Amino acid sequence: MKKVYYQPEWYKDDGTNITYGDIPDELFSFQAFPTREMCEDWLYQHDYDPEDFVIVEYHDDDIEDVQLIDEYGDDYEE
Repeated sequence: MKKVYYQPEWYKDDGTNITYGDIPDELFSFQAFPTREMCEDWLYQHDYDPEDFVIVEYHDDDIEDVQLIDEYGDDYEE
């Protein structure tokens, strides 16, 4: 079974240029969310506008030793 998970990445579109940034400071690079909705909820709870982010979908071992977390930042139990 294929493992799918998500991370938010900062995104800006000024009408001419599209710029991508990093993940929010509160997240470690190995942390991700099991669903797109949990990722968006986490952004809301940390006072981010989800419209300022693109939610990137990853698969299997795209992120080494990925730690899945829920919308509260706690370990996600599958």
